[in-house]
Amino acid sequence: MLDDLVSEELPADPVPLLRCWLETARTSNVTDPDSGVFATVDSDGRPSARVLHLRRCDDRGLVFFINRSTRKGRDLEGNPRVALTFYWAPLLRQVNITGISQTASPAESDLLWREGSSTGRAASLASRQGEPLSDEQGLRHRAKEIVDAGTMQPRPSTHQGLLLTPETVEFWLGRRDRLHRRVHYSFAGGEWTHWSLQP
Repeated sequence: MLDDLVSEELPADPVPLLRCWLETARTSNVTDPDSGVFATVDSDGRPSARVLHLRRCDDRGLVFFINRSTRKGRDLEGNPRVALTFYWAPLLRQVNITGISQTASPAESDLLWREGSSTGRAASLASRQGEPLSDEQGLRHRAKEIVDAGTMQPRPSTHQGLLLTPETVEFWLGRRDRLHRRVHYSFAGGEWTHWSLQP
């Protein structure tokens, strides 16, 4: 769909095209197609980035599941503006997104917690993510005990869904001759507009 990013065929809203590209990546020879680089900025303007796994992409935007007690969580408390990049090298496709993040509802956060793997939940419960580690064996032992117990533990209050509402979305389609195709979407005044960019 829209491999050439032909302006006349582009949807008015970028989310359907983003979903299409995500689905293409999932059904192609792409490693971890739902992972993107998620960037935040702290109160002093220092950026940081990490790879996050996309949990959903719906009409509201993009949904992730994070630990609010980490650096990214602290950054988001002071500045909810974020940037996100997906890059699918085998497809020569990239999507760059900027927007505003907000905490998902407790019900949605609970659902995201339950949908995660048992090993992922155990790691979340056993670890104080981002803090110094002095006893790796102890950490592994705690995580194994939680998995072996086989019970669904309640979601920690610090673990929450995160909704990214896009304000800009830029699609990049690579070309071997370096004359790449780029289309930029911008949301303002309650509607999306889009235009092509030079490579």
